[in-house]
Amino acid sequence: MLATAILFSSRAIDLMGRRSVSEGDQQEFAAILAKASSGNAASDPKAFLNSLSSNDMEILRKVHCLGAPISVAGLDFEGAYNLLTAPGEAQDLDNDGLLSIGAGKMWQYPPPNASAAVKQAWEDATAGIPESEKWLAMAPFMAATVCANVKPDLSGIYEPGEPGYRNIYAEPGFSYTRQVSDILLQMERLKGQNSARLQEDKEFMHSFLQALTNHAVT
Repeated sequence: MLATAILFSSRAIDLMGRRSVSEGDQQEFAAILAKASSGNAASDPKAFLNSLSSNDMEILRKVHCLGAPISVAGLDFEGAYNLLTAPGEAQDLDNDGLLSIGAGKMWQYPPPNASAAVKQAWEDATAGIPESEKWLAMAPFMAATVCANVKPDLSGIYEPGEPGYRNIYAEPGFSYTRQVSDILLQMERLKGQNSARLQEDKEFMHSFLQALTNHAVT
């Protein structure tokens, strides 16, 4: 549910700062969220968005760092809902492993619906890594998602919402520690590619595996 009293988290404030959202625009955004909460916009976010002024819609575009003006008609429920959340607090309502924010879909790791323990383990393992470099650490997990969705005839990959698409992180019996161990095993097999980059990747995976263990994640 959307909160009545709008208090932005430090992460939300940080993200808005990186996106050059002024304090005035942040205040206007807070007013939009307060109006959304009092109007129960969570039940029909598209109807609420249609009630906003063009200036309000521009505020939402800036806050969520969207490239094009928002067209409400083209949004799905999740994409509309997440426009009315603070940066960093979007939700994966359909549990497909992606975040719809406006018309776009965003992949991230850890998955949006991962447990708090998994997310904390990731924060521990990536502490000190610049945001601009965290994608390097995420790359093996993105590859795992892509590989899980390659079509049997190798003609492409299954897209979210398409029959055959898999969110591997939501499947029964999925294990984060097993996945990381498997990635490490694959790295160990790259004997002929013993580069500094590979060594760094292996060290990171070992640290992430340890962090998962520390937080009792299986």
